[in-house]
Amino acid sequence: MQFEPCIPVPFEDNDLLEEYVGKAKAWLLQNGFGMHLKDDFSRDTITFLPFTLLPSTFPAVEFKKAKMIQSILNKLMHKVAHNGQFLRETLSETITVDPFMARLLQIHNTVLEEGLTQKVSLGLFRSDYMIDSLTDGTIKQVEFNTIACGSAAASYVLEKWHRNVVTLLGFPDRTKNMPLSDALHGYANAILTAHEHYIKESGSKTAAILIVIEDRTLNIGDQRLVEFEILKLAPSVRTIRKSITNISNTMRLDERRRLYINDFEIGVVYYRAGYSPDFYHSEVEWNVRLQLERSLAIKCPSIQYQLAGSKKIQQQLALSGVVERFLSEPEEVEAVRQVFTGLYSLDMVN
Repeated sequence: MQFEPCIPVPFEDNDLLEEYVGKAKAWLLQNGFGMHLKDDFSRDTITFLPFTLLPSTFPAVEFKKAKMIQSILNKLMHKVAHNGQFLRETLSETITVDPFMARLLQIHNTVLEEGLTQKVSLGLFRSDYMIDSLTDGTIKQVEFNTIACGSAAASYVLEKWHRNVVTLLGFPDRTKNMPLSDALHGYANAILTAHEHYIKESGSKTAAILIVIEDRTLNIGDQRLVEFEILKLAPSVRTIRKSITNISNTMRLDERRRLYINDFEIGVVYYRAGYSPDFYHSEVEWNVRLQLERSLAIKCPSIQYQLAGSKKIQQQLALSGVVERFLSEPEEVEAVRQVFTGLYSLDMVN
């Protein structure tokens, strides 16, 4: 199955192609669509993220389906995340061969046994799909991301460029078929909503937002745009960026388990790192993660959400009868099952 281009591709003239490629690179870089180089890393050097010059054709019916089902998937994953028995049972074999998952589950068990200091958590989730082009052209879920979900800001910027280029090439009427992206504002607003909840419940007036970053941040544009959108929406709210390793030197919990970085109380911990073993170099980093989870700060995501987003959990949910444990409405179960595809463990044989 192939889709027709959204506009006739007018680049038989190589000079015209080069003109628009150059225009796209410049526009995107000036609007925050940038990243640091991985192989020759420097905080003073930036290049553009990979992008398509023109927008891609996508079936409107399937796009609307993806939007409709997102709230159902969010509810499903929330219920999964807060069913400790299901998490432990599903991951029981995984943790015998995966030390990273074993440590995450250990932290999860510890904070539950101690009693959750903060019962509110923030989920910024991303469900990834591909079109099943070999059969009926419907969307199939590739994975469900629950931690450090990127591209909210990048997709917002790229949508604006695609509107520009379609108009510049003489097809302004086609832009009415292009959905608006509000992901950047949505992300920032969600973080600020969590922050406002913390302020209200804790009585703090000056709590900051901690953004947990990589040791070397490559996807700098996507991260900074979210940070700067927070600044635009709430100029008085301070944001602090630190890696897990650097947090160890400056963090403390008080008697109420309020989290402080230096002298700044933290209301929200927003993870853009911590999703793989690469971020935990020693017991120092693992202790940081444990203390963050123990704290009164609202986590985005909590350790529960991170575990729920693991491939093993998603594989289990794809089995017959499992989704029904968490969703009671038959139409919701059917909607979820329609987008599921086969997920198989490495020990399965034909």
